[in-house]
Amino acid sequence: DDGGLHSAGEAKVDLFVRKLGFPAAQSALSTLFQQYSSSARWQERFAAAMAARASVEFLVDHDGAADSAAAMLVALSKDGHMRVRYAAVFALGQMFHDLDKSFPARWQERLVPELLRGVADPVDRVSAKATSSLEALIGELDEAALGP
Repeated sequence: DDGGLHSAGEAKVDLFVRKLGFPAAQSALSTLFQQYSSSARWQERFAAAMAARASVEFLVDHDGAADSAAAMLVALSKDGHMRVRYAAVFALGQMFHDLDKSFPARWQERLVPELLRGVADPVDRVSAKATSSLEALIGELDEAALGP
């Protein structure tokens, strides 16, 4: 089980960004996201998604960074490995909680279908986390944005 390792890694990413500030950490995080999200090893793709989850709260004033992270997470939510899909939908849900309402409004058309696909995932853990993330997304939208 890698629970302890990824929790320790998340704590380090959180500490790193909190102490240095996002502007100082942005380049290193972007490199990490690009390198590990496209790795052949599922563990590295998983690490990229969990690092995004750990740093998402710092993207508040950096819309371009939030959009880049979301695009990476959408791609990872389609991964062949269940742990990577789980981490990706988990991180997307975290984004809806941590970023301002303009983020879910901008991304709803792209994310609702992706999260609905995740809800239908054959792995219960992924499906449950996608359901939670979809609930977080819908909860952040104005009722007018949801349509009839």
